Amino acid sequence: MKFALVAVAILNVSAVMCVVGYFIDPANEAVERAVGFGVITFFLSCIAAFVATVVATRRHPLQAMLFVGAVLLVVGIATVIAYFAGSEEVAIPRAFAIGLLTLVVGGGASYLAYYVRSIKNLDLPAQELEDEEVVWAKTALSMVHYKSGNPLKFWEAVGGRLFLTNQVIEFRSFPAELYVYRVTIPLDDIRRARPCTVLGFITGGLRIERLDGTFELFTFGAAFDLSREWADAIMDFRDDLADTESA
Repeated sequence: MKFALVAVAILNVSAVMCVVGYFIDPANEAVERAVGFGVITFFLSCIAAFVATVVATRRHPLQAMLFVGAVLLVVGIATVIAYFAGSEEVAIPRAFAIGLLTLVVGGGASYLAYYVRSIKNLDLPAQELEDEEVVWAKTALSMVHYKSGNPLKFWEAVGGRLFLTNQVIEFRSFPAELYVYRVTIPLDDIRRARPCTVLGFITGGLRIERLDGTFELFTFGAAFDLSREWADAIMDFRDDLADTESA
């Protein structure tokens, strides 16, 4: 149903641009211009719709749609201006090129701003904590979690933030990432946490192993390597929790 609505929206926008292109100057190559505007709009709208489909699966679909709508509006204005900003012989190719460039630059810059904002706002709210649960540490900068634990699958590297409480270690990905999820590991389910290298030579990795033999792989990056500090903190809190439960 959602994809059908997206398809209808794309066709409607393309049809509107065809009409606009025709009536800009009905007496001079109106059909060619209408077809050109329609094709350009359809192509650019498909790209924007793909971005909208990805982003709209996040927590704020209305904001995502408004964001894509604003980008498309700017692209449409730039396309029309580019059409009239030179010779008529290359008007359609020029309009297409400027429209695509505007989409790439404007959309990319907007997404970058949205990503930076998601980094700033990501936190572990107090209302989501259990009784007597306290957040003891969280990463200030972005870090990476490998979904499959295999760093060779670079497309599964997801940016986020790590939180350490007196009960769990939890990773939360940024809302602007392609994959949005959480990984929560109870401290009493951790067998070992240790620094490691990624791909055998890049420092900054953090490997957390569970009692059942599974593990999660993170990296802080070689330039901001905090793996030793976090591994020690995780093990210390795990031992403190075990001592408390046995007391």
